[in-house]
Amino acid sequence: MSLADLYAWGEKTKMNLCHWFTVDDLMFLKRGGRVSGATAVVGSMLSIKPILYINDEGKLINVGKARGRKPALLQVVKELEQRLLDPSLPVFISHGDCEEDAKFVAEEVHKRTGVETKLITYVGPVIGAHSGPGTIALFFLGKHFGRTTGVQHNFPCIRADVFKLPDGVNGLQGLRPPFWNHCA
Repeated sequence: MSLADLYAWGEKTKMNLCHWFTVDDLMFLKRGGRVSGATAVVGSMLSIKPILYINDEGKLINVGKARGRKPALLQVVKELEQRLLDPSLPVFISHGDCEEDAKFVAEEVHKRTGVETKLITYVGPVIGAHSGPGTIALFFLGKHFGRTTGVQHNFPCIRADVFKLPDGVNGLQGLRPPFWNHCA
């Protein structure tokens, strides 16, 4: 593949890169200003784990919650299962010092989709400092519509230029995406 072909492929597929993850300890999100102190304390007491997504603007979006570690890991796998473009494409898993959980996620991905995970690696130090130990992230090319520019709510997988809104409508009020019941 030539450099020009690689560049063309990258431009064509970059809007399909999906990043879904969950964290084990809400206190790291609190320290980074992502959740309030009360939310972190109560959520930790109830063992609530957020399901998070990074949109194409780099914003961290809370799209769901699970009660307990295993349900959170399975929810992240479910997001991949629903959005995966092609089982022949690679899936990558990053973890924050929880390799056994990463292996569990890789097994679940394979069981549900037939995809072999190409790489299991540690999250980097910057991401790890913000998300803490116990972070599990899935990276894959999926049915992802990217940007939410000009849309009042930052729901994942809705891009304003693909999801056409009627003239005069400046948001997603009244629309109920399939994941609505899981949103914060």
